[in-house]
Amino acid sequence: MRDAKGMPLYFRHNLMGRTTEEIEKEFLDNERNRAKHRKGEVKLYHDIFSYRSGDTDKLSPEVIAKIVSKYSELRNDKALYFAAAHIDKESHRHIHVMVSGIEAYSGKPISIPIKEFQSIKEEMQRYEKELGLTHSGVQHGKGIKEKSDREYQLELHTGKASRKEEIKEILEKSFDVAMSKEEFYDNVRSNLKLFERGGQISGVDDNRHYRFSTLGFGNDKMQELEERSERLASFADIRGERTYEVEEEIEQENMEEELIKELDKEESPGREV
Repeated sequence: MRDAKGMPLYFRHNLMGRTTEEIEKEFLDNERNRAKHRKGEVKLYHDIFSYRSGDTDKLSPEVIAKIVSKYSELRNDKALYFAAAHIDKESHRHIHVMVSGIEAYSGKPISIPIKEFQSIKEEMQRYEKELGLTHSGVQHGKGIKEKSDREYQLELHTGKASRKEEIKEILEKSFDVAMSKEEFYDNVRSNLKLFERGGQISGVDDNRHYRFSTLGFGNDKMQELEERSERLASFADIRGERTYEVEEEIEQENMEEELIKELDKEESPGREV
């Protein structure tokens, strides 16, 4: 996403860096202050806010800045935050937020109980409605039941949504927040059954078999998930460790790829909001 002058928009909290190298160094330097190490510790969280096309025009730089500010306030305002927004090919806007695994320079790990994180998501949803974002609500804890724009149009004309479209939307949401193939499969399993063919997971079992390839999730998508996993592992290579875990979700898509890509494209920094 860019401002009126064509400059990319980035949102920072407790960060001073302007370039890819400076921002990465701040995250890594902060991680080295971790007071205690444990197996499976999270060095970097990736949270994604995903919005329907009906809300795209309302997501101005000012509104996005308010969302990121509110989220950092609720989640933990002592952490490092770096966020960027972009629009996908279906005109859905996403905000990608990277959050440090420990508080800024204190060494204290950031860990939020599931119930508390649930409350944060619900509070964010109420706040987004106050900002006029009315098309992107989530029914927390009830699975993924929302209608896509295509489903909505189909329902208007026939009174019935396509089950295949519902399944595709669940796959898309599961893919958006997954950092590996295994995580993608786990996300899908929380809503749908999977079937295997030749000893490999091949698609969705929903009274009939839907192969991933016929739902738009072929080899290229699986390869992208593998690349995400490798890239994140490389980013988290601190003190000889290559452990990198992501522990949470907020509806959503791609991580460091979009953020770092956009940064690398620009020789000059974007303006901060």
